[in-house]
Amino acid sequence: MRIYSPHLPIVPIVIGILILIFVAQQFGTQTIGKFFGPVMFVWFAFIATMGLLSLSSDFSILRAINPVWVYRFLVEYPGGFWLLGAVFLCTTGVEVLYSDTGHTKVPA
Repeated sequence: MRIYSPHLPIVPIVIGILILIFVAQQFGTQTIGKFFGPVMFVWFAFIATMGLLSLSSDFSILRAINPVWVYRFLVEYPGGFWLLGAVFLCTTGVEVLYSDTGHTKVPA
């Protein structure tokens, strides 16, 4: 942010967002989920659009999903197994955190 807007007060903005989130907690996860559902849809649609635009310029990137690369990484890199395990745990942990937001039903 400092590259594009060097005079933007980042810390007060972040503190304001955190205060807003903590204040919004009192309305329950269902209300917050109703707000963040469309926001997440727009965000994922944006990511998909940018990914497809980038992919359309160079299809050779699809070679990266070849499972041979995983095999070579596991065989040739000494700590490859542990590194891929850590990536797997991070990925599944983030997925669990996301799937838990806004889906919890609070009895009225």
